[in-house]
Amino acid sequence: MAIIATQKAIPADLGVGGAHLAKGNAAGSPDLPTLLGDHKAAVEALDAALGPITKIQAISGTLVGGTCTINAGITVTAASRAVPVPSAPITGTTNFGGLAHLHASNVVGGPGAGSIIIRALGDDGAQDVDAAGTFHGLLYN
Repeated sequence: MAIIATQKAIPADLGVGGAHLAKGNAAGSPDLPTLLGDHKAAVEALDAALGPITKIQAISGTLVGGTCTINAGITVTAASRAVPVPSAPITGTTNFGGLAHLHASNVVGGPGAGSIIIRALGDDGAQDVDAAGTFHGLLYN
């Protein structure tokens, strides 16, 4: 990704242009090159953990009994991850905590063959089987 590549290069590109920036204070705050170096390391770790994002797909669905399987119009890999967000109030439950995509349930394949499962979770982290409602989100590979 161009943004990550640009951010990785920032500490090396400071040169004379960064010479006017103040060093850390007497309490031991890090200076800008140190902060940017730490930022670079964090971005590289994130990039390594996620791997390259090669495709972003829109998803939507309706929860029934706290779950929704999506397989129409999406391509799923073992590394696919979804970020679902409710598009209307979630009803039928008193302890809705959020939506989750458990990528271990991915079924690899093209449209109609590959699938993902979005689950409603209660505020205790367990599946909320009473939850009903609609959501939208992004699926990225």
